[in-house]
This record gives sequence, structure tokens and C-alpha cells, in this order.
Amino acid sequence: MKRLLASLIILLVLVTAAGIAGFALVSSDRARLRVESELADWLDVSVRVGEAPRATIASGPGLVLRDVRLQSLDGAWLVEAERIDIQVDVSALLLGEVRMSAMAVSGARIRVASATAPARLADAGRLGAEFRRLLQHPVSLSGGTVFFGEEKRPRWREVALRAAPNDPGATIRGSLTAMDQAVEFGVSLADKAILAGEGSGRVSVSIAAPLASLRIDGEVRPAGSGRIEGAIEFSASDLRGLAARFGRELAGDAAFGAARLTGTGTVSLTAINLDTARLELDGNVGEGRLGLDAGGGRARMDGTLAFERFDMSVYAREFGELLGIAAPGAPGGAWRQWPLRDVLSQFDLDLRLSATQLVLGPLSGGPGGLSLRLRDGDLSLDLSETAVAGGTVELAGRLKPDQESGFLDFSMKMIAANLSAEALPRSETLPEILSGRVGGRLDRVGRGMNVEEVLASASTTASLSLSGARFAGAEPTSVFQRLTGNGDAPVSGSGVFEKIDVQGEVGEAAMRVDQVTAETADHVLTASGRVSLPDMALSLRGHLMKQPVENPGEAVQVDGSQTPGREEGDPRTPVLLRGTLTAPRLLPDLIRNDDASRR
Repeated sequence: MKRLLASLIILLVLVTAAGIAGFALVSSDRARLRVESELADWLDVSVRVGEAPRATIASGPGLVLRDVRLQSLDGAWLVEAERIDIQVDVSALLLGEVRMSAMAVSGARIRVASATAPARLADAGRLGAEFRRLLQHPVSLSGGTVFFGEEKRPRWREVALRAAPNDPGATIRGSLTAMDQAVEFGVSLADKAILAGEGSGRVSVSIAAPLASLRIDGEVRPAGSGRIEGAIEFSASDLRGLAARFGRELAGDAAFGAARLTGTGTVSLTAINLDTARLELDGNVGEGRLGLDAGGGRARMDGTLAFERFDMSVYAREFGELLGIAAPGAPGGAWRQWPLRDVLSQFDLDLRLSATQLVLGPLSGGPGGLSLRLRDGDLSLDLSETAVAGGTVELAGRLKPDQESGFLDFSMKMIAANLSAEALPRSETLPEILSGRVGGRLDRVGRGMNVEEVLASASTTASLSLSGARFAGAEPTSVFQRLTGNGDAPVSGSGVFEKIDVQGEVGEAAMRVDQVTAETADHVLTASGRVSLPDMALSLRGHLMKQPVENPGEAVQVDGSQTPGREEGDPRTPVLLRGTLTAPRLLPDLIRNDDASRR
């Protein structure tokens, strides 16, 4: 029995060797043409083999091909391989045929014709169908490099892949290096037909790199839909860094650091729709619904997310720049020169966020809602009326394209009402308000082709109102009485400003004060001038007078020499307001007093 078995093995080896030898004895041109034909039938691609095949039995009967070129019939991709090792079917050899059963590709240069993302997505279906044909037998790849379009440098290096069919499914494992990231990936398919958009069944996809990871587990149904219904998990340790490695720069200087998205829904090559989504970004956690569709002519993102606590502090600089109340960020960011019209026309957005608590630096409030909408290049942002510091704050902004000029018109307004002064954060450059209520409005408009131009052209008007305000270290009553010639009279009043109103325009280096009115129980101060923004130095000129005494029977002039309701002969006192906001000084205006005495 042992002799019989040994004889059969020897016979099998001899027949195999004879088959390989017979193939090798064929003229080199005929052997090369036959291999090209076999590969073309297997892969349905154009094949060119530069050298005559070499037979081998080192790891089973096979052929070694060198200088091989494979190209899809539609030109979507091209593979130039230094070497391809092909195993042949022993049973076919016994019948005198050479039938390929496995393929290993080494040192391949792979070029995908389309360099743009939309084109690559359009090619994905064709590539999947061709890869499905490839998976009729085990396939491996090592030492590959991948180029897109006409790129001179490879996008991916050290590409390795091993695909094992297990009819009707397949398992694919591999790795590659993209820039400085070592990426590992794996795909498990219940049916290879899924690659061609035809089959159905379980699918598992995993991609892992130091900066980010992605995992999808679900089922393709119905057959041919190309959609996976199941769970998705994406995480990134540095979202800004990840975008940079894809050749994109995120706008602004905000963190955009750690991010994580999980949920259940449907996923396809061009769209993600999560009915239950959980988003974690820069420490904020929101839950709701999220969708992204890049399949049409214009990408679209929409969603509704609810947060228990939403901290906007990391975006404070961006908000400050838009409102004109913060120094601009460091120049030179490429995003500041982006052509806004082109950028905003590439996608639509409808994102609505709600939060039980909103936080911006030392301020917190809520509940509140934030909506961000972009449609046909028209961008709007709205913060609904939100309870803050015992009052309310609301904000609205818009960036609207002008169809005729090509510019974008920018507008933003912020309205605050009845805020508690003592609940507001302290500032070294602003006076400390011990008590009172604060309100105001800020409007900002600008125009330009990019962010840099819009911010440079923007102008800001502001109004501020305080009631019942009491400042630290301020005792206005005694100062007012001294300047109005009543310094020897007993000090009356509580040192509280019953009302302060300010209107003006904020410039790059100074605020022009069109009108400031400050009232105590006994006096009224009116002034105008400017406030230097770097050091908050005051340069205002105005008048101080006693509170008017009502005299309904007397006709009153309003010509600068007499104030409505004032008793005749009670002149206004010209004054100067100097010093800084934190240490103001009220001085008599001697020049204007002299002019008045001469008259």
C-alpha cells in the first residue's frame, strides 16, 4: 500500500513537472501570448507581459512573470508590476491545460486615473466589479505604490494586501503608508457580489491609523442597494491634523482636536445617514440625527443634535473676530484667502444644535439653540434668545452672495438685554460694575471676496445702556456738585448712575463716541469724542448740568444754551472726560468756559 501511494505521488509530480516543462518548452512568444490571454480572460482587462514566463515548482507548479502591465478597459486604473507569481491548477495540468489558481503581485505601481474625490467615487463601482472578478482566486500584493491622476509622487506607499475568497464571500486584509501614517485595513464580505453592487449580506470594514480609525458593521440589504445598514464608529485624535493630511485646511484657529462619531443607520460610498448619532468634538457631546450626502452635484450635510453642555470657548476667537471685539488672528492662514463664493457653493448645510447649558469662557447660560444653514452659497448663523447672567442674549449673522458684483455681503448683530452687571466677567481694561443692569446692541457689516477682505472692510456700530449702575471706587455726586458750583452743599444721592447710554462706531484703533449720556439723581452728563482701544484712554468733551426741573408753563429753547425742562439761568457746565475707562477723570473745560464768559 505504501509503495502504491509513493508511486502515485511520484507520478503526480512527474505529470506536473511535465506539464510545466511542456509549457516552458513552447516558444517564448507563444508562452507570453498565452499568459496574456489567460490573465485577460480572468481579469477582463488589457494585459501586456514584457518578458517570457518562467516556470517554477518552488511552492507548487507556477509561473513567474516580469514587467507586467494591467489596465482596465475604460482606462480608470493602471498597474505596472515588477513581478507576478501565478500558481496553476494541478488538475488542469493533468489534462494538458494551464489554468491559473492564485496570484501574488510584487513591486506594483498603481495609478488611478481620477485625482478628484467625486471622480474617484464614480469609479468606485467599476473598480469594485473588477476587484470582484479578481477575487475568484486568492490574490496578494506587496511593495505597492498608488498614484492618483498625474501625481509624480505616490499618495500611498508600502501597500500590502491579501484577499482570500471563501465562496460566496471573501476576506481582505492589508496595510499601507499614507504620508506619515501607517494604515491597516480589513474587509469581510458575506458575498463577493457586494463589491459590484449586486449582492447582499453581512459586511465588516475596519481602518486604523494613529490619527484616526473607522469601523462599520452591518448588512447590505436589499440586494444591489449598495447601502450598509448597521453601526458606524469613527474617531480621530486630531481632526485638524487629519484634514491637513488630506490636503485640506480647516477654517479658523479653533481646536478641532479629538472627535468621535458613533451611531446606527445606513452607509454607502457617497452617503451616511445616522438615525441615532452621538458626536463628541472638543469635549462637547451631542446626540440626535446626522446625515451627509456627497452623491449629487453638491454635497449636503444636515442634522439635529442635542447637548447637555456645549462649550463654545474654543471658538471664542472666531466669534470675536466676526463681531469685531477681538484682535484678528495671526495673518497668513490660507483659509483667510479662500474664495468664499467658490467654497460656499460646493455644499449645502442645515445643522441645528440645542443645549441645556451654553458656555463661552466665564459666561454660561441656557437653554439655547444654534442653527447653521447654507443654501446656494448663502450662509446664515443664528443663536436663539438665550438666558445669560439674568438677562438674554441673541445673535444672528449672514454671508450673502451678490450675484452682480461677485462679492459677498457680511452682516452680524448681537443683542443683549437686562443682564446683571455683577454676573458679568471682570476685565482689567473695563471698569468694575458692582451692581446694575446692562443691555446693548452690536451691528457689524462688511464686504469682500474672502475672509481677509470681509474682516478688513467691516465696520461696527454699537450701543450700550446701563441702569442702576454703581461702579467700584466711583462717587459721581460729589464730583458733579463741585463742577456745577455746588461743592459746599451737602452731598445728596447714592452714587448710583440711574442711566448710562452710549452710541458709537468701533474702528480698528479707536471707538468714536457719538453720544454718551450719564444720569444720576441730581445731574446729567452728556459728551462725545473717542476712546482709544489699545489702552482705553478717554478723550471726550461735553456738558454737565443739574437734572432739569419740570416747568410746564415755560417755553424752553433747544439751541445748546438751554436744555428742555431746565430752569432759566441754570447754565450747563462744559467738561472734559479724560483718563481711562478704569480710572476716568472729569475736568472743567476751561477753554469753553472762557469762551462762554467772553460772550
